[in-house]
Amino acid sequence: MVQTSMYEEYEEREYRMFHQQLNNEKWDLDAPHTALLQFVDFLAPHPNALTNTQSTIFIPCCGRSLDLHAIWDYDYNVISCEADVDAFTDIFKEMKKEPVVGTEMQGGVEITTHSIERMKIYQCKLEQLVDIGKIDGVFDSTSLVYTPLQEKYNYAQKIIKLVNKAPQLLIAYERARDKVPTHIIPLDILQRNYGVYYNIENISRRLIRPDLIESGYMLTAK
Repeated sequence: MVQTSMYEEYEEREYRMFHQQLNNEKWDLDAPHTALLQFVDFLAPHPNALTNTQSTIFIPCCGRSLDLHAIWDYDYNVISCEADVDAFTDIFKEMKKEPVVGTEMQGGVEITTHSIERMKIYQCKLEQLVDIGKIDGVFDSTSLVYTPLQEKYNYAQKIIKLVNKAPQLLIAYERARDKVPTHIIPLDILQRNYGVYYNIENISRRLIRPDLIESGYMLTAK
C-alpha cells in the first residue's frame, strides 16, 4: 500500500467534495462535462497523443458521465464499465438508443454487457475486467477523482495492465486560493502511480470557476 501524508488525505477529501459540487452544478444546468471540450482541444495540438477517430477509447467507471455520449458523437468506439445499471441507462435514454443486452466471460465470471453501435458497457466493477480487447486511448475525467487516495496506486496499475499502456488523458482539479493554487492531485502523486510506465505532460490548465482550476495530463508510454 502506498503511504499517504495527512496533507494528501486532506487534499483528497477536499478534491472529491469540490468535484462532486462541480458535477452537481453541471447536471443542474444540463451542460456537458467541461472536460469534453478539453478532450477535443487535446486532439488538435496532440494529433498522435491519443488516437484518430474510429479507434477505441476506454472510459473507466462511466457513471452518468456525459463524456460517454460526447466521445461517441465524435465517431470513436467507446468501451466502459459501470456497476450501477441505472446510471448508464440514463445515458442510453438521452441518446435515444436501445442497447442489446448480452454476456461475456471475464476471468471466469459471466458479465452482462449493454451494447449499441460503437459502444459497449460492461455492467461490473473495474476490477472484474480482464480482457477488453485493444484499447487505443483512455479518457479518465471522473474515475480517478473518486478513487480514494490509498487506492489510487492499485487503480492505476489495473488500468495500465488492462489497456496495455495505451495513452491516457487524465483530468484533475486544483483549488485556487488568493491566486495561489492548492494542488489536489499534484504531479508527484501522478508520478508515483503512473511514472514507471508513462511520461506525464501537463498540457492544459484553465480557470473554470473563480475557485477551481481544471488541468489535463497526457500520459504516453515510455
